[in-house]
Amino acid sequence: MPTGIVTVAALRGPSAPAIGEDVRDERRIEPRISADSIPATIRLETVSMPGQILNISTSGVRIRVDIELAIGQEVTLFFDHTIAVGTVRNCRAEYSNGRFQAGLQLEEVLNLA
Repeated sequence: MPTGIVTVAALRGPSAPAIGEDVRDERRIEPRISADSIPATIRLETVSMPGQILNISTSGVRIRVDIELAIGQEVTLFFDHTIAVGTVRNCRAEYSNGRFQAGLQLEEVLNLA
């Protein structure tokens, strides 16, 4: 017989994060796939440099580069028979090695294979 007591889980509903759950990734619609540091060439306006792809989804990619990238900067990636164009959404330092991780929102992807 119901007692009139409502649990916190019932108030949150099925799609709400659990108490204490990390919600930083809640904005993502599709899952990210770990790329295990795929080598890539990163091209900015006039400069190309080596980099690595750390993870990828249908709308975004996280890369590792040697320099800090500006928010809003357009980047072209060349990797594994693929060319991808995206815009820098965030960039942060990796304090352990002096490199940077940048999150890109993908705008175009062309598979050459």
